[in-house]
Amino acid sequence: MRSALIPIVIAIALAGCAGGGSSPVTNPKAEEIPLTKEEMIATHTNTILSYKMSNGGYGNNTFGSDGTVKGTYYNTNGSSDSDEGTITFENNIACLKWKKWTSGKSECWADYKIGDNQYVCHEQGGKKRSCTWSVKSRS
Repeated sequence: MRSALIPIVIAIALAGCAGGGSSPVTNPKAEEIPLTKEEMIATHTNTILSYKMSNGGYGNNTFGSDGTVKGTYYNTNGSSDSDEGTITFENNIACLKWKKWTSGKSECWADYKIGDNQYVCHEQGGKKRSCTWSVKSRS
């Protein structure tokens, strides 16, 4: 079961899709425009990111102002798990280090904008998973 939880990103990883797992992106086949490092920081600082994985799982990541992230992931079987970690950036690549989910190893994702508050990410190396995501302020 633990390996089923690793699809948690950020991505990002990544924060619970409103609507019980519905995709936060309406047009995942739109043109993918790489985010700049500044856009990466803006979308991953003091924000809540909602994502849906290519395997059907979904989650929420809450990003702090200090590079910390707290995530919750919901599997397709209805189970869920939470973890904490850190995030770093290089151009349009976000690398997450989760305490449990990745055992402290980096899991990196390339992020692209495809519409107004609509994004996609693609895992770098590894399993080559992808996700769609949107973001809102923690206010």
